[in-house]
Amino acid sequence: MNKQQFISSLRARLSSLPGADINRYVDYYSEMIDDRIEDGLSEEEAVSDLGSIDSIVSQIFAEAPKSPNYTYSPAPNQPGKKEKSKISPVWIIILIVITSPFWLSAIASSASVILGIAIVFVSIIPVLYAVDLVFAVSGIICFIGSFVPLFTLDLAVSAFIFGCGLMFAGGAVLLFFAATWVAKTEINFFKWIYKKVEKLFDKRGAAV
Repeated sequence: MNKQQFISSLRARLSSLPGADINRYVDYYSEMIDDRIEDGLSEEEAVSDLGSIDSIVSQIFAEAPKSPNYTYSPAPNQPGKKEKSKISPVWIIILIVITSPFWLSAIASSASVILGIAIVFVSIIPVLYAVDLVFAVSGIICFIGSFVPLFTLDLAVSAFIFGCGLMFAGGAVLLFFAATWVAKTEINFFKWIYKKVEKLFDKRGAAV
């Protein structure tokens, strides 16, 4: 099912709701599909990732204000479809408790790895600027030191030291631009993550 088919089916199944509510839910799920397509899924995969339209419609009607005019519309051409049996909440709690050592350790390990990667990722910037400062200071020292051999008329040594100064100065300039580019890239990356998280919570709030 592509996006257009999904939206048409959803709008038809929500026909007993007020028009404003229909448009709100249609816009919400349309935006969810667009977000998944932006993340690299095909249109059909994005629709499939939302889950079955039956569960989506039933959830919407469960959240809608209670009114005799609001009637749930089951999927067409599915007569006699049986409702799936629900697992008791008690068994869900027991299962969570029994499996907690496994998923808690997995969450802790994943969090540690992510935190370690984030620390390394962020620490690159001060390291690059520190190395850049070393290059700059070394260049200045070489420039100053290149004048010392002139007093002994040792022009070869003076030229060599001055060349080293030029090398360090050029490296400092290049490293400064590289460090600045890395810093801007990291800032933009964290802004992108923040916007994605903020957008996710906004969508959840709108669906409630």
